Amino acid sequence: MSYWLSQAGWERLRDADEAGTMKVKDCDKMSYWLSQAGWERLRDADEAGTMKTMLGKGSDVDPLVTRLLSDSYICFYHEEPSSHNSNSSNLLNNMIQKVVKPLT
Repeated sequence: MSYWLSQAGWERLRDADEAGTMKVKDCDKMSYWLSQAGWERLRDADEAGTMKTMLGKGSDVDPLVTRLLSDSYICFYHEEPSSHNSNSSNLLNNMIQKVVKPLT
């Protein structure tokens, strides 16, 4: 189960004592985008220059996923299944290592 939280998603509550309280929303469709197929679709769209079309208004992508993928100020929480070696977390770790290694 994946959740997302962004500065843009902060909602101010009417009660002054709770002003600025963040709301966390369930983003159940995010797991696809963390899969191999999702990463490949994003990579292909980026290489083809069609990312804005794919994630823009009128697309078939969930608006919460679009906000998650395009928000630069983000906290991402993931509830791990009983097995600690999920495919999406391994894929994400491998991609991060590929990006970070050349920079060091």
